Amino acid sequence: MAQLCCVNADCADVGKQNKGNLSVRTGKGGGRWRVLRCSTCRTEFSERKGTALFNTTMEPSRIEAVAACPKEGRGIRKTARLTGASKCGVTAIAMRLGLHAKVVRDQRVRDLSIKEAQLDEKWPFVGCKQKNCDPLDPADDAPITGDRGDQWDHTALDVDSRMVVSLVVGKLTQDNLEKIVADFAARSGGSPPS
Repeated sequence: MAQLCCVNADCADVGKQNKGNLSVRTGKGGGRWRVLRCSTCRTEFSERKGTALFNTTMEPSRIEAVAACPKEGRGIRKTARLTGASKCGVTAIAMRLGLHAKVVRDQRVRDLSIKEAQLDEKWPFVGCKQKNCDPLDPADDAPITGDRGDQWDHTALDVDSRMVVSLVVGKLTQDNLEKIVADFAARSGGSPPS
C-alpha cells in the first residue's frame, strides 16, 4: 500500500504516496483487484487505476513475460509464440507500457546535473527510403513532414551514465534539431553544456 496514492485530481493528497489515507474497501466486488478508498476525499477506485494495466484482462504473469521480450530484441510474433498471448494482445500491452513509461519518464527526468552531453541522430526509414517515396501518394507526398520515408531519431545523452535524456523522432529538419536542444536544456536545468 505504501507505493499507492489517490488518483482523484481534486483530492488534496493526489499523487502523494505513503500518506496513510488509503484503505482497502471491504464488502465490494470480489473481483481480481482490490478496491481502495481515500479517507481524504472519500473516493473509491481500483488499485490498478492510473497504471498501465488498468482495464486489462491479461494475467499479470503473462504481462510480465510480454514486457520482458522486447528488451531481448524479440518482435511481436516471436513474443506471441513464446508467451502464448495473441499478436493483438502483445501489441496492446506493448503500447500501454510504452505510453505509460513515456509519461513517467517525462515526469521524473528533470533537473539533471550533467557534465557532458552527446547529441546524435540515427537514420531509419519507414515503409520505404525517401528516394522511393511516391509524390502522388498522400502518405508519401510531404518529404519534410510525412510519416513515410527517411526518419531520424535525434537523441541527447548524458555521457557519464549513457542515459537518453531527450529524444525527438522525425525528419532531419532545423525545427527538430532545435526541439532536441530545447528539451535537453529544460531537463538539465538550463542550457546544455558546451
